[in-house]
Parts: sequence; C-alpha cells; structure tokens
Amino acid sequence: MSNLTFPPLSAELRSNRLLDLLKLFGPGAIIASVTIGSGETLFSSRGGAIFEYAIAWCFVFGLLMKGVQVYTSTRYITLTGEHPMAYWAFLPGPRAWFPICFGAMTLISFPFFLSSLPVMLGSLAQWVVGVGSPQVWGTFFVLLAILVTFIQSYSTLERVQTFIVGILLVGILIAAVVSNPSWLDLIQGVLVPVIPEYATWVQTSYPAIAARPSWVEVMTYLGVIGGGTQDYIGYVGMLREKGWGRLGIQNNDEGARTTATHVPIPLSEHPDDVRTGLAWLKAPFTDTVVSFTAVLIFAIAFMIL
Repeated sequence: MSNLTFPPLSAELRSNRLLDLLKLFGPGAIIASVTIGSGETLFSSRGGAIFEYAIAWCFVFGLLMKGVQVYTSTRYITLTGEHPMAYWAFLPGPRAWFPICFGAMTLISFPFFLSSLPVMLGSLAQWVVGVGSPQVWGTFFVLLAILVTFIQSYSTLERVQTFIVGILLVGILIAAVVSNPSWLDLIQGVLVPVIPEYATWVQTSYPAIAARPSWVEVMTYLGVIGGGTQDYIGYVGMLREKGWGRLGIQNNDEGARTTATHVPIPLSEHPDDVRTGLAWLKAPFTDTVVSFTAVLIFAIAFMIL
C-alpha cells in the first residue's frame, strides 16, 4: 500500500486568520449543547453553594482531562480517516473486546442517566410556568426531542446548536457579571486545587450531604462535568460530515483492514504532506477548544451564581 496524502486545505485554514478559524466551529457546538446539562447547571451550582469559589479548579481540571482525550481522538480520525473505535478493536486480547465492553457499558448505564434528565427538566418547566406536572412536561420534552431527531439534518442541527450555545453563553455571562462575584477568589479557586471542608451551615442544615467525605463530593464534580463517553464517541464520528483531513477523501481505508492485527496506516512522510497534515489539525483543535471553553464558562458561571 502506498503512503497516503491529504487533500488540499480549506479556505479557512489557508487564510490562517482567527476569525476564519472560528468558522470551523461546528461539531463542537453540538457536543457543547449536549454536555451543558445537569453537571454544568445543577452540580456546578451545588458545588458553588457548598464550597464557594474553592471548587472552581475541579471544573477546569475535569474539562481539561476530557478535552485532551477528545482532541487526541479527533486528531487520529483527521489524520487517518479511521475512527478510534476501529483502532481499539485491535488492542491486545480477544478481537474487539474493548469496543464491545465500551458499548455494553453505555447501553446498560446510559438509559438510567438519560431518564433523570426529563424529570429534572420537567420539574424546572413546571416551576417556571406554574402549571402542569413534572411528568407531563418531561414527557412533552421527550416527544419533542424524538420529533426533532427524525426531521433534522446534520447541517441544520449544527446551525441551530451554534445559535443556542451562543445565546446560552451571552445570557449566563451577563447574569454572572451582574451578580458581582469576587474575581480574586475565583482566580484563586481556579489556580489553587484544594479539597475544602464543609461549612457549618451544610453540616447543620444538610446532614446527608455532610455525611459524605468532602473529597467524594469534590470527585463527583470531576466526573459529571462535561459529557459522557457516548457523547464523545458520537462527536468524533461527526467529523465525517466536515470532511477534515483524510476524512475529505472518498473511499478512505476506514474499516478496510480485516487482519488479526492492526496495520498502521501508512501516511506520507514527505515534508509537504506533513505540513499539510499538521495544518488540517487546526480544524479539530479549534473546534475542541471552543467547545470545551464554552462548557467551562457555562459551568463557572453557574458556580458563581
């Protein structure tokens, strides 16, 4: 097999201007809207109420860990045209044991996680509107989501979610700034990782919370911030719609290897091809950074409020 090269760079990458690079933001808007959920609203608010600014580092560190993992996956699929799940099928051991275990855990755990979202959303809608019941509102939102899923296209989803994420960020930033936070305490909370202790009022008013070790409470925030594995696996697959790097070449070699061991994809090592490949990586890097920055701003703002 001859060494594989890359298609010509897109206009946004050729210009190398920041505003043009931001035009590449697309799949990240979808994943940001998906991941801005209970972790960034309820749990960040809970953490801010219990520990104040001292918990801010958790959100930064948690999203940094997940962001690095996501970018390495998008980097791989952009350079090779192959989804990381296809590569993981060749990890040592029985064929495809890791993707199978990954999928099985998702199928078992995700419905339980997802079922809590309509309940929370229904309770919030009933509280805001003042009529109906949480069950009725929750069912309405589930049916609405199913309907939208059937009628939407990827391009429509990307545009709508970009708009929604923008509106969310503007609104929550205004609310956070108006609340007049202590910016110095916030900066210290971001830069100085600590495991804070519960305040006296938490132990008095919420003994069930205070009964948990504070480090367990803190570690919970690291896990719930950002999306789950099912979100990020889907996000990496969305890059096929953008056609970045090797994904922009029809009939790439994804899924073509059926041998018992994984054969490394022979990318060209010619200096011109290496430069082109590295330049293509600006697209997933920009998308990932903007996406996770949006989620971080949202979580920090809810913590402040």
